[in-house]
Amino acid sequence: MYSKITNLAIDIYDPDTGQFVVTLTLEPPYNQERKLLNFLNHGERLSDLLFLNAEVIKTQEGYVPPTIEDPKRRVEVLHLLAQDDTGTYVPIDIRMLLTAQVRHINPNDPRHLGSIEYTDIVLESVSRPI
Repeated sequence: MYSKITNLAIDIYDPDTGQFVVTLTLEPPYNQERKLLNFLNHGERLSDLLFLNAEVIKTQEGYVPPTIEDPKRRVEVLHLLAQDDTGTYVPIDIRMLLTAQVRHINPNDPRHLGSIEYTDIVLESVSRPI
């Protein structure tokens, strides 16, 4: 059983070409962390997720975030550390197909995305990288 999630980052790819789009670090609100824990611990379905304060770490040239008006279907690999019963942090990768839309972009810092919503999630795989 996992009790805490930390160090969230996500690699995003174009689903048609497999081409890398962007890497973000993410901050999950408490209720979204609970969703992820319920998924990992009990297999509860992830239908949507909302993350706050995303930071663009690496991107292809010309990257434009998906918006509410122009959401994008993407393949994303969510990388996280989950704390187990012994207190050890275990790396976990969750690969999924989903629709992404950025709900707020800071006009003074376009590398800071205030909130991102992921919907229509289709789980592809869960793995523990070595």
